[in-house]
Parts: sequence; structure tokens; C-alpha cells
Amino acid sequence: MEMKLLNWTIGKNKEDQILAWGNVINHPCIPEGRYVHTSGITNARTVEKEACVCIETRSGHLYKLEWNEINTHNMVTTWDDMWDAFQRMGISGNILFTCMERKEVFEENLKNKIVESELYIEVAGGHVLKAYDRNSEGIRELQIRKSLGMFSDSVYITDGEHRETRAGMICETSVCRQCYFWPEGIETIKIRNAGSLACVFWGREGSRTVYPHQMETLSLDEFGG
Repeated sequence: MEMKLLNWTIGKNKEDQILAWGNVINHPCIPEGRYVHTSGITNARTVEKEACVCIETRSGHLYKLEWNEINTHNMVTTWDDMWDAFQRMGISGNILFTCMERKEVFEENLKNKIVESELYIEVAGGHVLKAYDRNSEGIRELQIRKSLGMFSDSVYITDGEHRETRAGMICETSVCRQCYFWPEGIETIKIRNAGSLACVFWGREGSRTVYPHQMETLSLDEFGG
């Protein structure tokens, strides 16, 4: 299966090597959804029919970076670094504007999927990749903060402005999660599985499986903590 990087950015490290960062899918050795950086990129090309950039790294791995998966909210590089990296890879920096346009279309389409009392979250493996909510001004991307534990990790989804927590989740294993905090005003969470493995969410009276590329709605009554 082809490997992908979701929430990707491209830039350079201290040794001036061009790398990519993102949540990896279908890697033979790395757990699904883990945030990684690649080894140095040796080759890159755009594939317009698939709306993506394909990269090859020094380790011999091939990754697909879909245009609408560009990370503009929690970037580990600057916009100038990304532009310079694309130029050095022989790809026009203008492709970044295309990526931005595709992401804006994705966010615009979310307006038809969520209301003000809902959260939208994308997951892969044991990781939360991105989150959005909706207020009177429209759709906004939220920040994801992680707290690592010995047996399980906690994930806090905040607005990033006033540090208001929008949800809290326990990532128990690579495929199981439990929502343990729902703020006032949130009634449902829409979960989309962007990975290749099924994810299980545990509630008060049972569980809900979210299969790859499918979306499920979790209600406060069933899954609220």
C-alpha cells in the first residue's frame, strides 16, 4: 500500500537537508498516524491528476502528499522555508498556492457538515490529526495538545486563543480511544478516520467502530465523560 503523509509541511533541517513532516499512513515500521519527519528528500514531482506531490527520500521510501493535506495551522517550518524547499526540489513554489486553495475548499465544505454544537475530528491509529469547530464567524481549525503517559496518552483540543478546551480524549492503544471531557455547548463529535486501520471509541454502554475513510457521530449521551 502507498505511504502518505497527512498534515504535511516541507522545509530544511540544521544540516540544510530538505525534509517533510507529517502524520504517516501505511508505513511498514512506524505506527499508524504517528507524527514523523522523513530522511532527506532526493526526488519530488507533482501529480496533477491525483492532486498531490510525490516525494522519495534517502531511505528509499516513497510518500504521497495530497494538496489539501498541507498543514498551515501548526507549521514546523516557515512559509519562506517551504517556498525555498519547493524551488530546490525543482517544483514551482506556486504549487503552495494551489495547496492552500484546496485546503480552503475542504474547510468551506465543512460548513455543510457541522453546526455550532459539534466538533469535527480526524484520526488515524492512536492519533488525533486535526480538529475543527464552528462559531458565529464560521469554521476554525483548532490546536491539538498532547500529554504523554506511561500507558496512555491524553489529547486536548483547544481554541488556541483563550486556551479554551473544546474536548479531551484518552488514546488508550493504537486503535482505542475514550472521550473524557466535553465542554458546555458541545453535543456531538463527528469523527472521520483518515487512516487505514479501524478505530474503536469506548462509551458508557459500549463501543463504536470507525472504519477507514468513514465518519461516525458520537453523542454526549453515549460517549460523554
